Amino acid sequence: FKDKKYSDAATFFEQATNTENNDRKYRAYRNLGMCYQNLGNMSRARETFRRSAQVDPTNGEPYLLIGMLYAESAKQYTDEIERGAVYSAAVDKCSRAKTIDPSCAEKANSLIRAYSAAYPSMETIFFNDYSEGQSFNVGGWIGETTTIRARK
Repeated sequence: FKDKKYSDAATFFEQATNTENNDRKYRAYRNLGMCYQNLGNMSRARETFRRSAQVDPTNGEPYLLIGMLYAESAKQYTDEIERGAVYSAAVDKCSRAKTIDPSCAEKANSLIRAYSAAYPSMETIFFNDYSEGQSFNVGGWIGETTTIRARK
């Protein structure tokens, strides 16, 4: 992983998930997800981060990592409303992280502030025939429903 040989590292982390030690299994899934992220396979990275959350359901880190994946993908969305919804989905994950794991609240709040600054303006939302608080399904690999939020 340190040598940026993510494909090779993924093979080893995949093998490391076959353990009874939950701490090691959690770290193996987290690191495997990071390999997939660095390889550009965002949906597989998310799936792997979700597995790490299943291994340790009290740890908010997997949700922060998923939120960061979403935010990293926002630039792929050219529509301003959809791009803002991607950031809303990222905020949803960060909020979930701090709800289940207060120890990650500081990091979650920092990400939430950064992502909230990328929301569309009220005017943009209005002129695109949407309203703040409306449900919105983010397309692409994210495929999640979130809420339209306006930049404050």
